[in-house]
Amino acid sequence: MLKGRIKRKQTNVFLLHKKAAIYFGTFVLGTLLYGLFLEIQHGEPVLTSTHGKLGILLLLIVIFQIIPSLVLRDRTMIRKLHMILGYSLAPLIILEASRGLYSSIFGGCWVVGSLEAIII
Repeated sequence: MLKGRIKRKQTNVFLLHKKAAIYFGTFVLGTLLYGLFLEIQHGEPVLTSTHGKLGILLLLIVIFQIIPSLVLRDRTMIRKLHMILGYSLAPLIILEASRGLYSSIFGGCWVVGSLEAIII
């Protein structure tokens, strides 16, 4: 009896994903530039820490994920790479944020075992 009377507004998930990716990429770039600005202000060596190198890696992953998706019309050939980069980005962001918070709160070095050796 109610069929067809209650209408839901359809949202375009792709456009939502696209906007979120652009905002997130801008946020990552902004935080990297802010971190570089703070390092230069404090007279510390730029990008010698693991936190800085991981930040550059994250920025590159974000760029390699956003730019091809905005440029290419047929995204089927990059879909797998896009998904792999997206799912690998989440744990790396959590790791990077925890490293940054730890070093800003405690001011010490936080070693992540083999990850430290890989990035250095």
